[in-house]
Amino acid sequence: MQSIDIFWTGGMDSTYRVLELILIEEKKVCPHYIIDLSRASTLYEIKAIEKIKSILNIRQPHTNEVLLPLNIVYKTDIKENEKITGWYKNIKKQLRIGIQYEWLARFAYQFKMNEIELCLERDPKGEESDFDKLLLGSFKGKGHECRLNVNGHADPNLLLFKNFRLPIFHLTKLDLYHQAHQYGFADLLQLTWFCHKPTSKGSICGICYPCQIFMRSGLKKFYKFDSDIMANRLKNKIKKTARAICRSRIF
Repeated sequence: MQSIDIFWTGGMDSTYRVLELILIEEKKVCPHYIIDLSRASTLYEIKAIEKIKSILNIRQPHTNEVLLPLNIVYKTDIKENEKITGWYKNIKKQLRIGIQYEWLARFAYQFKMNEIELCLERDPKGEESDFDKLLLGSFKGKGHECRLNVNGHADPNLLLFKNFRLPIFHLTKLDLYHQAHQYGFADLLQLTWFCHKPTSKGSICGICYPCQIFMRSGLKKFYKFDSDIMANRLKNKIKKTARAICRSRIF
């Protein structure tokens, strides 16, 4: 059985897809994790992956055979690629796009993975970002068949995404949770990690971009996180901003 390559970050989106592949679609999965030493969330993400794997192996021992060991690569070991970097920079001039897509694209090219799954969920209807709109107009299909429509666009910079499959891009985060509940593994999604700037006590910060997305997704009521932590940190950020504005006006 040929395995499916996938970026597994320990977050909800990629975890959902890994579980869907091995439990529902009965596929063999080869997960990849890129270590970015500048991110404080790395340890939490890897811990989430290991905990999910451990519980899964107890519940479904056969999954140990179809879920291959996590392939870990340091971002610093990914080779430079001027063409890919150029595509990224040209797109960045037009809209907000995360830097990770540049080095993920370089990874896929370096290791000759032209069908690796990148798990991006879509924004709720009517709330699509410019980046979402770009992908919606550029990718066709669902599941593993969701790929860049190379012949549908003249802009060569979109080739940045040519080696990616976007298997869950037709679903929102709330859709993912509801489907996981139907499949019977929603509790495992509650073990995932999404915060990029965890506190010194190991809690989610509540103010980084992934935390903001989570709070807007409608999922908070399903998770066992301390909402007071998120609320208090957000209030503190607002207070600091207000004080900074006052000082700038006074002085």
